[in-house]
Amino acid sequence: MTRPATYADLPAICAMMAALHLASPYRDYPLSIERKFKPMAMGLMQSGNGCVFVNDTGFFMGSAEPLCQIYNVKFATDVFFWPGESGDALVSAFIAWSRTVPGVVRIRVSATNAEHLYESAGLSREGAIYTMEVSDVVL
Repeated sequence: MTRPATYADLPAICAMMAALHLASPYRDYPLSIERKFKPMAMGLMQSGNGCVFVNDTGFFMGSAEPLCQIYNVKFATDVFFWPGESGDALVSAFIAWSRTVPGVVRIRVSATNAEHLYESAGLSREGAIYTMEVSDVVL
C-alpha cells in the first residue's frame, strides 16, 4: 500500500536510494546517504512543501517550490523516484498531494525511465533534459 513515509521507513528508503544510485548515470559519483540524503528526506517529510511516499518496493520524494523564485505560483516536482513494482500508485499519490499544496499550478517531473507511468497518469512530455560534463573533478 502506498502511503506517506514516516521516520520508521527511512532505512528502507535509504536502501532503495542506494539501488537507485547504482542504476543511475551518477553511479560513479560518491553518494552520501547519512549526511545528505537522509536529512533531505526528513526535511521533505516535515515540510508542507515536500512529500515522501513509500510502498513495499518504491518511493517518491517531491517538493513544491516557487517558479524561478519571482512568481507567486509553485511547481510540484520530483526530487527522487524509485518506482519499484507499484510506481503508478506512487505517481498517483504525488499528483494527489500536488493538488493540495496552496499555490501549485503545475507538476513538472524529470524525464526518466518512468515516462510510461507519467503518461498513463495523464502527464504530458515537454522537451527533454540535456547535460554536459564540464570537469572531471569529483568533489
